[in-house]
Amino acid sequence: MSAAVSRKRFFLPAAVFALLCGGAWLWAWQVELDLTNPTWVLGWLLTGTIALPSLYNLRKRLIAFNMGPASMWLTMHVASGSAAVILYFLHTGVFWPKGAYEQLIAVLFAAITLTGFAGLWAQLVLPRRLTEVGQEFVFEKIPGEIADLRDAARQAVIEYTEKTGSELLSQHYERSLDWYFTRPRFFWNIIFGGNAAGAWTKVQISAVRRFADPSQSDVIDSLENLVARKIIVDQHYACQGVLKRWLLAHVPLSAAFLVAVAWHIIIVHVYAS
Repeated sequence: MSAAVSRKRFFLPAAVFALLCGGAWLWAWQVELDLTNPTWVLGWLLTGTIALPSLYNLRKRLIAFNMGPASMWLTMHVASGSAAVILYFLHTGVFWPKGAYEQLIAVLFAAITLTGFAGLWAQLVLPRRLTEVGQEFVFEKIPGEIADLRDAARQAVIEYTEKTGSELLSQHYERSLDWYFTRPRFFWNIIFGGNAAGAWTKVQISAVRRFADPSQSDVIDSLENLVARKIIVDQHYACQGVLKRWLLAHVPLSAAFLVAVAWHIIIVHVYAS
């Protein structure tokens, strides 16, 4: 991606965010000068900035209709969602409200804000990280790929044991590498850009080479190659998993929040009238 495109992607959400927040603040300030409670104005502005991000999901469902580029809708989604955070605190005036129902709304709002920014970070960072890995895997087929790697690793251990008559490799495999090949490992370390898997497996392979029969170095090389491929598979599992699943938290929380806000508006207007 060119620097110009990167700057454009950053500038558009920032500009829309600044316009939304600036316009809301000026409107609320004018209302306050007119000796009117700005809470009502801020409340409806907040409702608008909350409803606007939900239209992004509608746009994805109506992909057959020409409703503008997805990048524009994503920009509006991010900008209006960010503006909603500012307007929320301007509207409530407190970090933690007193009423139980208002506390429920606060918890839901905090949850969708956190999952939203986490999803934005994932969409910006994780695809680039997968590109750097240099290989492709279908997410649904990763468990089968891991099973194949585990079987190949066990076969290498059996081959070494049969050729040397030594239980060295099999014992080490049972103590450490069997755990590693059983399932995806180091999930969160991979998500945050760590290399714990590489460091850990390097120690394990080095320990095997130190005591293994030199004539069976090809078997150890084969096991090392399997470990290296498992590292790549785990990276795909972690990154693709987050990219596929974060919406499973964000969307239901957003729906629950919209329902809670709708009931809040009804109650406020009933009592106000």
